[in-house]
Amino acid sequence: MQDLVAHLVAAGHVTAPHFFVGLVRHGFSFDRFVENDVRTFNTGTTSEVKARFDQTVDSTRKPPGPAYVALGEVMVHGEDIRNAVGVR
Repeated sequence: MQDLVAHLVAAGHVTAPHFFVGLVRHGFSFDRFVENDVRTFNTGTTSEVKARFDQTVDSTRKPPGPAYVALGEVMVHGEDIRNAVGVR
């Protein structure tokens, strides 16, 4: 689940330049790009990752593209987290 939280933190830090440069650096592999960002934001203890998440909650950044894509990320992965911790 910590990887999932780190993924949401990474999404809250994305800028268009970061996205496009990262995609090129990872050979246009979206999966490798995302894995790298998750690894970056998943360093440290669970408490440190949670603190990064708490600092990201009010972020207005989103990956390039329609806003509903970012909303979908938050909704789907937020539900993943809720299910994992037993919250209905």
